[in-house]
Amino acid sequence: MGIAGVGLFVVLAGSVLGVLTSLPYLLAVWNSSIRTAPISGLRRAAANLGLVALTAQALHCMAIWTPLLGSPRFLLANLAIEGALLLTAIPCAFAWSSKLRWRLGIGSVSCGFIAFYMTIILLVQ
Repeated sequence: MGIAGVGLFVVLAGSVLGVLTSLPYLLAVWNSSIRTAPISGLRRAAANLGLVALTAQALHCMAIWTPLLGSPRFLLANLAIEGALLLTAIPCAFAWSSKLRWRLGIGSVSCGFIAFYMTIILLVQ
């Protein structure tokens, strides 16, 4: 394993750590943070949509490792789905008015990195 392999491992490990710390925390504080926040209804709906998109991204990242969705036939479609979820979650993160917006953004970008690098790894094999 060369420098590139170690670098890839560090990026993937950091991304997994970002998802594992962001998503459970956001789901735990969702009720007290979003539902009671003094923000407009549209911003609250956008924050909820961002949380749903992040949850779907995390489930999608796990699904890439399954044999059916991890096949080369589906990998490029999986990457397009992940990109669409990323483009949904990032603008929704800015609708949130507290410091939790950064957790939503970091979790979403981390899932995007995981899906991108896992797609490259599976395509090269």
